[in-house]
Amino acid sequence: MVTLRVVVPMIGVVAGLALTSHAQTSLPFEVSNPQHLKWSTEEAERIYVSACELVARSIRPEKPPRLVPKFTLVLGAKDDSTMRNGETSEVHLRAWNAGRFAEAMVLVAMREIFKSEDVNNLTRDTLIAAHASVSVSELKRKE
Repeated sequence: MVTLRVVVPMIGVVAGLALTSHAQTSLPFEVSNPQHLKWSTEEAERIYVSACELVARSIRPEKPPRLVPKFTLVLGAKDDSTMRNGETSEVHLRAWNAGRFAEAMVLVAMREIFKSEDVNNLTRDTLIAAHASVSVSELKRKE
């Protein structure tokens, strides 16, 4: 016969596992953590939300866009880096580091606003503008 003393703790364990599982799957980004490194999902989610809101307000303060960038967080990577290949973004961290993740989140959120085509156009326009202007010192050298 099972007593309440056994059933109540078991319900708590099952509920705790369900909440933990739900918390990890409800993140707005994918996670690859093959080495099972320790990190805070709650802190990561807070940083994600803060970066998205702050970047959106800095770009368009009067009517900020709703940013929901998709990417994969890779823990246990060789280097700390942020990569983008087409529409796929990855944040690589050797170990959990809130500062590095926040920096990566700002970049990922900005890339949500500026798509690859926008970056290419801005790069081209930057080079055109730079080559279309000449400094006074350059003019003096040509005389």
